[in-house]
Amino acid sequence: MNKETYKNIGKVLKIADDIHLSYYEYKNRMKKDVVPSMLVGGDCLSAILSNPFNGLENLHKKLHPFLKFCNSIRTRGDSTDKERSRYGGYVKKFKKAYQDVFENNDVIKGCYVDSFGKCIIMMEYFS
Repeated sequence: MNKETYKNIGKVLKIADDIHLSYYEYKNRMKKDVVPSMLVGGDCLSAILSNPFNGLENLHKKLHPFLKFCNSIRTRGDSTDKERSRYGGYVKKFKKAYQDVFENNDVIKGCYVDSFGKCIIMMEYFS
């Protein structure tokens, strides 16, 4: 895998955390500081570092309900324009980053992440 693929994997993780966090912010508007102890991107990080293909598939499965939530906000009549734009933007960013990673699907299958790749993924994820 090349540097761009590693960067895109880090972006996918970061966007996944943003989506997960925004779900909790929306659902718990009245309660402050209600955040899960582990966000979905961080939960899948070690799996992705050891087996990127399976880890990313697992991430997508775990994130599916939150993506569905973002799409529902985007289409609901009682949502504000700001909310529609924000949640729609999350979905677009995630889909783009996810597609960029899987552009070279055959490259990711069966690959492992070397030390350089792990550094790039984590730098992009934590930036």
